[in-house]
Amino acid sequence: MKKSELLSAIQHEIQRHNLSTFMSHERKIVQTGCSICQKHFGTIEQFKRHLTDDVLPPLLDRLAKIAFP
Repeated sequence: MKKSELLSAIQHEIQRHNLSTFMSHERKIVQTGCSICQKHFGTIEQFKRHLTDDVLPPLLDRLAKIAFP
């Protein structure tokens, strides 16, 4: 896998996630957080941690399997 393809895949995945609102099906309320993952948080710092701790590790695992089968 080329470096440009790797960068593009990472950028695409990061751009999918957002600090927005979503309807909590569990609590029946609108919550702030990542609407893609439906994970609740309210600050930019928590959102950055979500990206680095929850989003990037599984993405890098998937890309590693493609790049280095």
